[in-house]
Amino acid sequence: MLGLLISPSWGGASLSLAAFATFLLRQPLKLATKDILRRKVYPRTKWAIVCAFVLAGCALSMLAESIHLSNRPFLGLLIAALALGGAQFVLDLQGQGRTLLAEFAGAVGLSFLVGMILIADGRTGRDAAFAMSALALQSIGAIVYVRARLAEQKEEKPQWLVPFLLHLGFAALACTVSVWVALLYVLLAIRAGFGASGKQKQVKPAFVGLQEFAYSFLTVVVTTAAVRAGM
Repeated sequence: MLGLLISPSWGGASLSLAAFATFLLRQPLKLATKDILRRKVYPRTKWAIVCAFVLAGCALSMLAESIHLSNRPFLGLLIAALALGGAQFVLDLQGQGRTLLAEFAGAVGLSFLVGMILIADGRTGRDAAFAMSALALQSIGAIVYVRARLAEQKEEKPQWLVPFLLHLGFAALACTVSVWVALLYVLLAIRAGFGASGKQKQVKPAFVGLQEFAYSFLTVVVTTAAVRAGM
């Protein structure tokens, strides 16, 4: 979404569809791989393999279309994104899909999609790096904060310090490039400090996730405005 808002293009749309097909591919591929590793074949295994092949074909065709339509090559970013996505998939197969490393790999890998969309439309490497970094840092901060918030609710003791300082560090980095994005991270730091302070009422994890979706959308809006304004 961020990449297409900053720099809408048919190549970028094709990349987004390829990424969506890859996202859908993960579950049937995981199911089929686990069954094959166990050397067992169930009716679901065959359907999972068929779905995996169909989705892989869709992803590859959309990727080929995006390469055809792109103004500049993005092979380096693509390799990096695939490597991080592959690492997350392997960790998930090993039952470690909820670990911090797996979640970081997925979040950072997804941010590379933004860079690919911008590069494909002819945007500068500076714009791509800025947008990727803004999204990646927000995602990493959200992962750390949500874990702290849920831990605070479970253990009933404050867990605010790490996510608060982490977001302040992101703000310090961002202020060298964009004041608006730096202010966004300050806002996220305040949210992290207050949210995991132990003074908030108990809420369901789904509500915390919904809040973070809203902050992610705010990050997209602010980052888009910053890039369009020249940062």
